[in-house]
Amino acid sequence: MQDNLQSSKKQNYSKGNQGKTLENMDIENKSLLNEVEHLKNTLIGLNEKLTVFNDLKKDLEQSKTMHCESEFHRVDL
Repeated sequence: MQDNLQSSKKQNYSKGNQGKTLENMDIENKSLLNEVEHLKNTLIGLNEKLTVFNDLKKDLEQSKTMHCESEFHRVDL
């Protein structure tokens, strides 16, 4: 009788742990999904920053070229 009671407790305990494990896995899954979303947003932000940086770099090169050309033509006058 006591053995049956102990085995019944073990079964309930293992079911309880399994339920908690699934709950923990669900929480961990949600946490990981949030982290992935955060990393995606970070990557998108960095990509936009790189685009702006490259545009500024291109504008600076064009400005330098225009300045050099205008100085060259100014000397010809």
